[in-house]
Amino acid sequence: MIFVTVGTHEQPFTRLVEYMDKWAASHDEEVVIQAGYSEYEPNHCTWQRFYHQYEMDKFNADGRIVVTHGGPSGRCSEKT
Repeated sequence: MIFVTVGTHEQPFTRLVEYMDKWAASHDEEVVIQAGYSEYEPNHCTWQRFYHQYEMDKFNADGRIVVTHGGPSGRCSEKT
């Protein structure tokens, strides 16, 4: 599973959400997207605008790949 998260900032990250949805249409791997304020609504992925923290933690732990943006926050995390 690939987990894509764009965070909770009010600015959209529509290009990433749309790209990953189109990628999922032609690949045999589940893609889960936390789309935030992005305008595009995926057709080939499991997605929600926002997930609860426990769901985010699970997706981060279970994801074979986790894709996120480098936001302005001073907090970083590393998947091991």
